[in-house]
Amino acid sequence: MEYDSSYYSSYYYSWNNSFDYGDYNFKSFRQKYIIVPFFFTIIFLVGVVGNSLVLYVILKNGAMKTVTNLFLLNLALADLVFLVFSVPFSASLYLHSEWLFGDFCCKLTIYLTYVCYEVSVITLTVMSVDRYYAVVHPMRSRIHRTLQRTLLTLVVIWIVCLIGSSHAIKVGDSVMILRYGTYQYTCLEWWSVEGRKQFITCGFVIFYCLPLVTVAFAYALMARRLWVSVSPTMGSDDAQLRTVQTRRKIARLVLAVVVVFALCWLPFHIFQLLSIWINSYNSIYTDGFSIFGQFAKVLAYSNSCLNPLLYSFLSDNFRKHFKRACSPVHSCGRKFRVGTQPGGSDPEAALINLTNYNASLRQPMNTISLRVVKDCQAPKLRNSSSNSNVVTNTTPSSPVATL
Repeated sequence: MEYDSSYYSSYYYSWNNSFDYGDYNFKSFRQKYIIVPFFFTIIFLVGVVGNSLVLYVILKNGAMKTVTNLFLLNLALADLVFLVFSVPFSASLYLHSEWLFGDFCCKLTIYLTYVCYEVSVITLTVMSVDRYYAVVHPMRSRIHRTLQRTLLTLVVIWIVCLIGSSHAIKVGDSVMILRYGTYQYTCLEWWSVEGRKQFITCGFVIFYCLPLVTVAFAYALMARRLWVSVSPTMGSDDAQLRTVQTRRKIARLVLAVVVVFALCWLPFHIFQLLSIWINSYNSIYTDGFSIFGQFAKVLAYSNSCLNPLLYSFLSDNFRKHFKRACSPVHSCGRKFRVGTQPGGSDPEAALINLTNYNASLRQPMNTISLRVVKDCQAPKLRNSSSNSNVVTNTTPSSPVATL
């Protein structure tokens, strides 16, 4: 079988930086672009912290477990796996120029890179179609858009991508090559010339172009419903307008995530296509093209850390829960959920009634009303059985409320 000898400097170079420019001085290239591992470090730290925070916020808070948020959780999970199993290995190749982690890690890294990318693409596409369904067919979507069905959809997405990316295990390999007069291990994928062209071209069409066309079509229909068919001048009531505004905010968030993903990965796909369809190998791999390849790779990797930042800017709920999760006193939130009443005009207040009972007669002795103003502040007490501000327990055997 004929193998593509230029593969080192093209396809897998874009993923894991295992490449050989032939006469090009790799050492000077590495010294000139030593800043790339620095960017990878920033991407890794911000991405791991941000996506872990997204997982924590959605899983910890019951109110955040919505259909759309489950899709965002799946994106965070895919980004987290990608960051942990791809970015550190890529950074190490800039520093050592040799694969140090063996054949198993080589295959695993290539495999999970494909899996996470495909999971992200399919999740974004399905999430956009889901938003279209919720906006254009709101009554019908209430029946079909359930958390259980969404979880099942996410499981199916992972299974399909895990099976569909199994080719990476076959083509990925850690091999020893001759470089600068010495033998060094490198991690790469073995493709035939035509096979590599077909794979990259089909991947670009199936996992980039078609999803974007689908998302664009879904959002065109949503825009007609949210921004054209419904407007404040049409006499809609306040409840309907609030519902439309909420749907607009969610639609903007989902669209922003899709657009950022498309922009981050577009230079990478351009680099891939140029590397396989331009025939003159010696003329394409110039200093400028190699710089463009590094830029495309860093930009593609950075997408894995940008989504949590988008949620913070575009979603009030995520921003509020992020602040609570990062606050050192976030665990002092309201613990009184039973018997609560609205606390008046203060949205941060709640009125809690606790009643002491006589243990022997099983009759109420007095009632304590607690007004919780804000998280972690001492509640105000008043005794409903008297005008005194001090609450006393007249029955030694009565249970005492624990606050």
